[in-house]
Amino acid sequence: MSRPNNVVEMRPEKRTDASRKAPPERRRRSFGKIAKLRSGRFQASYTIDGVRHVAPVTFPTRTDAAAWLAMTQGQMIEHRWKPAPPPEPLTVTFGAFAEAWLENNHDLAPRTRSEYRKLLDRLLVTFGPVRLVELSGDMVADWWDALDPDKPSAREHLYGLFHAIMGSATDPDESRRVLKRAGVNVDLVPMGYPVLPTNPVRRPEKKARRGRAATQRRARVIRPATGDELEIIRARLPERYR
Repeated sequence: MSRPNNVVEMRPEKRTDASRKAPPERRRRSFGKIAKLRSGRFQASYTIDGVRHVAPVTFPTRTDAAAWLAMTQGQMIEHRWKPAPPPEPLTVTFGAFAEAWLENNHDLAPRTRSEYRKLLDRLLVTFGPVRLVELSGDMVADWWDALDPDKPSAREHLYGLFHAIMGSATDPDESRRVLKRAGVNVDLVPMGYPVLPTNPVRRPEKKARRGRAATQRRARVIRPATGDELEIIRARLPERYR
C-alpha cells in the first residue's frame, strides 16, 4: 500500500547536551540548621542576633524539620515571629538523674551494672544533692583535683561514668526519657530543650598540662662533662673505646 504524498514522516529530534535536563543542584540551607540526634529524630534551630532558638519539638524526618524552619522564616518575613519563652530551670538533682540514668540503661551486663553502681555511689557522696543546672566546670575541676592521684585507673573510671551521665543531660530526647523515669513531669519541660546546654564534665586543662610538661622536658639544658669527669669516664671504658 503506497503512502500518501501529503504525509511527512516525523523523526524524533536529537537531544543535545544543552537540551538535557540538568540535575538539581544541592543548595545550602539559607535559614536555620537541622541536626540528627542520637535517637534518630531531627532537631531544627536557627540563630538571631547571636541567640540560638530551638524548635519546641523534634521531628521524625528531615523534611518535617525543614518545613518548620520554612514556616518560622515566613513568620519573620511577615513580622509575626515571637521568640519562644526560655525553659524554666529544673530542680532535679544529679542524684535523681543519675539513678534514673542507670535504670534506663537496660542493655548493661550484670557485671558492668555492678561496677557502675559502685562508681555512682562514690559520685553521689559529692554531687548527689546538687541540682543539674548548678553543676559547673569549676565544681568538677575541684572534685577531680581532690581525687587520689596515686590511683589513676580509679579516677579515670569515675570520670568516664560522670561524663557519660552528664552527656545524656545534653541530649533533648535522652534527657526526657531519663527525667520521666526519675518521676519528673516531662509535660512541664519544653520539648526540644535538653536539661543542660553543654556537658560540664570536661578537663580542658589536661592537654595544656601535658604541653607544658613536654616544653619543660625540651627546655632542659644538658651540662657538658668537665675535664676530670671525662678522664674518669675514659678510664672506665674498655681499651678499644678509649
